[in-house]
Amino acid sequence: MTEPPQGPPRWSPPPPSAPFQVGGALNWAFQKFGQHWQVLVVGMLPAVLVGIGFYAGYLALFLPVWLNGVEGETTSNAAMLDLFQRIGLLYAGLLLLKIPLSVVHANLVRAALMIADGETPTMRMLVSTRRAGRIMLTSFVLLLCTLVGMVLCYLPGLAFSAFAFFTLPFLLDQDLKTWAAIKASFSLVRAHLGISLLTALVVVVITSVGSMACLVGLVASVPIGLLAQVYAYRALTHGRVVP
Repeated sequence: MTEPPQGPPRWSPPPPSAPFQVGGALNWAFQKFGQHWQVLVVGMLPAVLVGIGFYAGYLALFLPVWLNGVEGETTSNAAMLDLFQRIGLLYAGLLLLKIPLSVVHANLVRAALMIADGETPTMRMLVSTRRAGRIMLTSFVLLLCTLVGMVLCYLPGLAFSAFAFFTLPFLLDQDLKTWAAIKASFSLVRAHLGISLLTALVVVVITSVGSMACLVGLVASVPIGLLAQVYAYRALTHGRVVP
C-alpha cells in the first residue's frame, strides 16, 4: 500500500535470496505500461520538454562554431573559453532544474506503486505536491553526493547511485525521511547485491536507449524503467505486486 500513515519506520533487510528475476520485472513493466500508458506518458512530458530545451540551447551554442569556426589563436582561445563557460552555465541550469523536476519524477514513482497495488493512477495525481519539500531535499542530497563521488575518480559516484537506487520508492511507499530512505536503499542493495545492480543497469540501459530517439523515446523508456524498479523494490521487500 502506498504512503501509509506517519509513524516510526519498521523496515529491516529481508533475507538475501532474490525472490524475482529481472526478466519477470521487465515483462511486468511492459505489460503495465501498455495498460496505463496515457497517464505515464503525460507524466513524462515536462521532463522531455526540459530535455529538448537543453539540447536546443546546446545546439545553438555549438552550431555557429561547427559551421563557421573561429579565426586567429587569441580570438580562438577567447571564443572557446566563452563557449565552454556558456556550456557550463547550461549544465548548471539543467542540474538546478532536476530538483523541482524530482517532484514530477516522484509522481511517476507514485503511479508505479499504485499500479503495483492494483490501482489505476489518474492524471490529477501527476500534479500532486505531496511531500514536495522532502522529495526535493532528497533529490538535492542524491545529486550532491553523486557529483562529489564523480569528482572522486568517478567510480564512487556510480557506486553511490547504484546503492541509492531504491531511495525514492522507500521514501514514498514507507514514508521514510531522506537519510532513512537512503540507508534503507543501501541496506536492500547490499542484501541483494547482484540482482539489484543488474536491475539498476537494465533500467539505465532502457533509459539510455530511449534518450537516443531524440528524447521522444523517454516518454516510454523512463516509465518502463520506473515500473521495473518498483517491481524489484516490492519483490525484494516482500511487498505487493499485482500481476
